[in-house]
Order: sequence, then C-alpha cells, then structure tokens
Amino acid sequence: MSTAIDGIVSGIDTTSLINAVIQAESGAKFAMEDERDLLTERRGKIATLAGHFTDVSTELGNIVDLEDWDLAGITSEDATAYKAKVDADAALGTYTIKVNSLAKAQTSATGGFADRAADNTIATGTLSVTVGGVTTPITIDDAADTLGDLAAKLNDVDGITAYTVNTGDASTPWRLVVQADQTGSAGAFTIDTSGLTGTSGGGVVPTFSTVSGATNAEVELNGITISSSTNVLDNVVPGIDLTLRTEGGPAEILTVEQDTSGLIDKIEAVFNKINETISYYDQQSFFNSETGNRGPLAGETTSRRAVERMGLIISNNYTVAGSDYEGLSQMGVKTNRDGTLTFDRTKFEEELTSNRDMVVAFLTATDGPFAALKTEIDDFQVDSAEGALVTKQESLKASIDSYEERIADFQDYLDSYAERMRTQFTNLEVTLGKLQSAQNSLAGLFAAMGTSNNG
Repeated sequence: MSTAIDGIVSGIDTTSLINAVIQAESGAKFAMEDERDLLTERRGKIATLAGHFTDVSTELGNIVDLEDWDLAGITSEDATAYKAKVDADAALGTYTIKVNSLAKAQTSATGGFADRAADNTIATGTLSVTVGGVTTPITIDDAADTLGDLAAKLNDVDGITAYTVNTGDASTPWRLVVQADQTGSAGAFTIDTSGLTGTSGGGVVPTFSTVSGATNAEVELNGITISSSTNVLDNVVPGIDLTLRTEGGPAEILTVEQDTSGLIDKIEAVFNKINETISYYDQQSFFNSETGNRGPLAGETTSRRAVERMGLIISNNYTVAGSDYEGLSQMGVKTNRDGTLTFDRTKFEEELTSNRDMVVAFLTATDGPFAALKTEIDDFQVDSAEGALVTKQESLKASIDSYEERIADFQDYLDSYAERMRTQFTNLEVTLGKLQSAQNSLAGLFAAMGTSNNG
C-alpha cells in the first residue's frame, strides 16, 4: 500500500476525492447487497411459511390417522370416594362404583424403651425380616445394640421404613416403628426375633405388635368385587383409571360418553392452522401501489402457488365411498374472500350427530380433502428432498452465496482501484514538489544574475 501525501503541494484533498470516486463506483455493489439482503429475508420467510405448512400437516394427521372417532370423556362424575381418569379410547358406559376399603400399609411397633441410644438395649444375635418373599438377616452385636442401631439396620432393608418415636411416656417413651413402603398384601412383612439369644449383657428381645395390618383395597364396580394392593386402579375398565380416596361410603355413578366437543376441537384445529398459514403469507406478500412498499414474498411464485394449492384442495369437491358428502362446505366450512376459512362448530356438530359415519368416512378417506391436503404438504411442499418450499430455500441460498462472492470480488476491485488512485496522486504530489523545487532554484538563479548585472 502506498503512503498518501494528501495535497502537500497541490492543495488537493486527494483522500476525499478518492472516497467520492469510490462511492460513485460502488453503486453496483450496493445494488448487489440490497438484492442479497432481499433474498436472505425472503429465504427466512419461506422457511417460516414451510413451518406453518408442517403445523397444518400435523393437525391433519390427528384426524386422518385417528384410529377411534368414538373419543371418550367423563360427562357425569360427582364422586368423593374416587377420582376417575378417562383415556380417549375408554369403554363407553355408566359405572356404579363403591369403595368398600382402601389399601393400607402394614405398620408394626415395639413396646416402650427408656432410651434410644443406651448400649446393651437389644439382645445380640440375628434378627430376620421377610418382605415380598425375600428374607434379610440383621446381625446385632455388642458394638451396635441400641434401639437406634436396630432402627437404622431395619431401615436399610428394601421394602420397609423404620424409625424411633418419642411417645412422651414418663418412663419408657421410645418405641421402634416399622412400616411397609407398599400398601396392601404385596407390602406385608414379618420380623423374626427368635435368633436374638444374647441377653447376658442386659439386652432384651423386642416384641413387635401390629399397629395396622396390610390390607388390599376393595371396590365394587357394577356389582363385581375388585381387589387391589394399591389405591390406584389402572385400566380397571379399558381406558379408565381410578384413584381411591375414601372408603365405606355409598355407591357413586361414573358416566363415560362420546366426547364430541373434544373431537370437534381437533377438526377446528386444522382450520385454525390453515388460517394462520394464509394470514402469515398475506402479511409477507403485500404490495402498496401508492408507496411502492412490498413484503419479502410479494411476487414470489413458489409460496403463492403453495398457498393457492391449499385453498384449492380445501374447496374442491370429492367423491368418497361410504359418504354422501362432496365438500367441506356441507359441514359448515366457508371460504372467505381473503382465502381464510370460517368453521361453523354448530353446523358441524349437527352433521356429526346426524350422519356420524358419513362425516368420518369423508374426513378420513385416502381420497378425501384432508388426506389430499396432507399428501400435498408432506410430499410436494415440505419434503426434505423434493418439497417446493424446501428446494426454493436451497435455490435462494445458492443465489445468496453467489451474490456474496460477487460482492467480495467487487470490493477487491474497489480496493485495488482506490490504491491505484492513491499511488497516482502521490506520484503527482512528488512530481509537483520537484517542479516547485526547480522553480524556486531558477527564481533564485535569475535573482542572483540580476544583482550581478546591476553591479
């Protein structure tokens, strides 16, 4: 890079002059940058539009892939003894439920002891605990024979929890409590103290008594008695779970019927996503003829065709086996002037109630509108290899990369041009400086000659 000598002799502001020339020459570069930025924004908007189309496909899948249109829901429950949870595929019907007893965990406790930390409290030897058919031996020796030591060793056995409590008794307040981790007969345990024989040091053999037994829950469902080791009855009837709360009360009624509202919600979700897609496209493709302002998708044909195809598929007529319906308009779907859809829930519910099988056949048929739109989106718009919206993004990316290279090349040209001008102006200043020096020398010489002649 040459060193600039900025108007030392000529007085010309060469830096400003060069910058002005480069600015004038940069018009092509600015145009390329503007086009690159437009393509970058357009590519981002098309990616977002593709995401909207994918959302539509997802909602469509919830309809065309729905295995059971008899979605179940609780329509009558005012129970205090239980809480019901119903899956969509639950068996429909009315159930009389009476909770006779809750599942309870076994609890056993020793008699009272004066101190939980005193040595030689528990007789030495081997104590065994059996939980769920598994027997665990526990050794008590002179190094660990306090009531607290026994509680800690029992607490290490899988399936039970052991601890000491202070009852407040004046002489023997400390008791060791053992309780099952699991309710019902599955959590029952036994403690065998016959192996604790070492009493010479003053230790005693603890006696465990049952505070509460291990009992199963008992429920009468439509007159059939059901037993459970827990208070949660999963799939007590296919698709119905019960969580038991209280026992001994009167029978209560659970009614499970078709959840028409939930089904219509799924249908409406499809049209909501379609409307969101159309609205997004409209926001990005506007054009104001007065101001010249336009959205990044204005005039972009790939996105326009995708939206138009979606509207066409929805509004088309279809012939579907098992259904007299020909179009969604017969079910309460109206296409508005801006392309968005209006869904009349009341009209649709009337059709679903009176012609359920034909409505289901029309909406789930492989040659019906929903399947056709899902195929259009999945195979022709957002497919990762051949989808129009995807390949358009790739094409735009290639154009953006090309502009980046051209901009970089043009910047190299501008930098080189500026460097050449700086070199030329520097050489000009050097030349002018030499001429000025020669002029001064000549002037001095002529002045000397004139003085000599006068003398």
